[in-house]
Amino acid sequence: MNKKASRTPYPLRDGKPEMRASVVTFLDILGYGEMSQTSNEVLHGLRDALEEAGEILSGEGIYDERFVRPYSIKVFTDNIVIGWPIPVDHPLYADGERELGYTLLNVASYQLMMATRGYFVRGGLSVGPHYMDESVVFGPALMESYGLESKTAVYPRVVLSKSAHEMALEHCTYYHPHDSAPQNTELLIDSDGLCFVNYLRGSIGHFDDERVGIEWLKSQLGKHKYQVEKNLEEHRNNRRIWDKYAWVGRYHNHTVEALALGKSLMVNPKLLELGFSPLLPPRGRPKRAKK
Repeated sequence: MNKKASRTPYPLRDGKPEMRASVVTFLDILGYGEMSQTSNEVLHGLRDALEEAGEILSGEGIYDERFVRPYSIKVFTDNIVIGWPIPVDHPLYADGERELGYTLLNVASYQLMMATRGYFVRGGLSVGPHYMDESVVFGPALMESYGLESKTAVYPRVVLSKSAHEMALEHCTYYHPHDSAPQNTELLIDSDGLCFVNYLRGSIGHFDDERVGIEWLKSQLGKHKYQVEKNLEEHRNNRRIWDKYAWVGRYHNHTVEALALGKSLMVNPKLLELGFSPLLPPRGRPKRAKK
């Protein structure tokens, strides 16, 4: 076995790659195709945002030559794949709570940082067989995550597969009462029944003191509100794109209301509505005929 292979969370077995049970996430930036056809200025902003936010996912400052990163990450264009193998033979960590929990926290933080810079992220998260190294990313969990991102998520949300959703529910039973589980704030159920990463609320999981975390979140919500309102106004005449940011606006306001942070942080409700217009503009009231 070579040195590089020995430092990966997906080591070779008898010199050959082998899929392992993993938490797998596929992430994509909304509107990347349109951005690619614009200017160098857009490229500069996108690159800076990806580098800064990418430090969260890469574990920069945490994992170095002394510590092997327990997960793999691969970036290509606007796509990111994260594979975190579950030690199914370990007496304490075989249930995947550690792997799923850290994945949710890191993804939430990445989504929020990107969103406050104007780049909204969509994705899928699944649990299943997976393998990845420098040359290949492979397995059913990858394909399920990609399918969730490309066909199911629709809006800027990271949607969990049925198996990942069920795993999170099982982990909640470890806590008493069950609704005190961290998973209960890291995830939300949408109106269509899909479970997704609650990146606004979940991103404060890095803070030991929740009150400090909420104060920090208030400053981020101001930036988030600005980016959401900007996109709602910009895409008002493109219903397909506008709908996606209207979803983010409703999600933003739900978070502000749930934490009782005040109306000033809410996205303007008028921007979340579309009106109706007559076929022909009114000409004004007809003049009365003189007697």
